[in-house]
Amino acid sequence: MCRLASRESNEHQSHRSLIKRNATSQWPQGFVFRWQLSGTIRGFSRSSMETTIARALQKWTPHTTYRFQKASGRDANIQIIVDGPKSRNTEHSGGALAYAFLGPQGSRKRPYNEIYYNDTRTGPRWTTIMLHNTFVHEFGHVLGLDHVNVRGAMMYESLEEDGREIGLTQADINAWRNFSRATSRSGRELLITSPMRSATSNDTEVDKKSKIIKDFWVPPANASTTL
Repeated sequence: MCRLASRESNEHQSHRSLIKRNATSQWPQGFVFRWQLSGTIRGFSRSSMETTIARALQKWTPHTTYRFQKASGRDANIQIIVDGPKSRNTEHSGGALAYAFLGPQGSRKRPYNEIYYNDTRTGPRWTTIMLHNTFVHEFGHVLGLDHVNVRGAMMYESLEEDGREIGLTQADINAWRNFSRATSRSGRELLITSPMRSATSNDTEVDKKSKIIKDFWVPPANASTTL
């Protein structure tokens, strides 16, 4: 999980997640992620957001067998949703930056996932760098990865920013390879299990009705909302 950098430091800070585990299944090898953006963050055009998202997805391309395409209609299997000022999504309460489901959701024939950005009154003042780095991290959750225990990794629970767009470290790549091998060996590559949600928070709770694990990102009280 990640938090915004404090005014005194460029290091992202965080609480430790109460649950640390990868998804129990992974997307099929060679899967084509067709992504679609719904809404825009204030201050961004649709074009600029889509360009940044496409650039963030390329951070994963060299390390997976997956392909990424912008959806042209209702064929999207990855929805990127911006919750704006009028949103009633209570899962952003507390100032979550973004959240995503953990691993593939839905049915074996029609897997999907969703990433939600917080552009409500509790959200940060988004920058292109923040948008990019947050997406790379959240897409790691979409693929099925929880946080890694190596400081400085993209999937570490806190990110060290230096004002630039960043990609995967060797620790992230190793975590992905280990997860991919483990799920492939166990035959869980095509198995879609109960939905699990992972994002950023100071708190983890299990919704007994939906069996969704919630883990939200919350900036510290003295955080700067710009990077």
